[in-house]
Amino acid sequence: MSETPPPTDQNEPEENGAPTSTEDQIEEALDQSGLKQQQKLKKKNRMKLVGAGVALILVILIIRWGFAERQGSMAYGICKVFLELNTQYPDTIYVSTVEEFGKSVRLWYTQTDSFGEYRMQPIRCYFKQDEAYGFILEKVTVRRTELDQAVVERFNKSIGTILQNPPDLTLPRPLPNSLKNLQN
Repeated sequence: MSETPPPTDQNEPEENGAPTSTEDQIEEALDQSGLKQQQKLKKKNRMKLVGAGVALILVILIIRWGFAERQGSMAYGICKVFLELNTQYPDTIYVSTVEEFGKSVRLWYTQTDSFGEYRMQPIRCYFKQDEAYGFILEKVTVRRTELDQAVVERFNKSIGTILQNPPDLTLPRPLPNSLKNLQN
């Protein structure tokens, strides 16, 4: 017959020296579950911090994008340079609206003339394809009156220099919808 091991006293220590009482086992189980809860809490807190960091980065990017200045195309820059070169007092020019169409750009600008008169007027630059530069001015109208073609051809010779040294392409802020807010 087989021998059965002798019964052990629960208060006697095991071979490794740890007591095996029921109370000790319950306490050990509680310690292990407490550790698991602490680990879960740490992981949860870490996830909260990561989520808050991602949310903060998104808010910063949205704010930056909202306040960023919009940039126009090179066609806008060329039309703006043409306007500045062919205006009597270019330092008094203020571009208020830019409208870019397929092959043309219209700028609404204000300028103070030699009599101190302050008025708003449009300039529209029409472009055509060119082998050397990609595009050149075809014609220009100011207040719906076409300018002399010789002036446009003379300007087209300088487009290469403008493309190598691009002008400021920052678009003006849109005009407010309310007449009350149109003050300078």
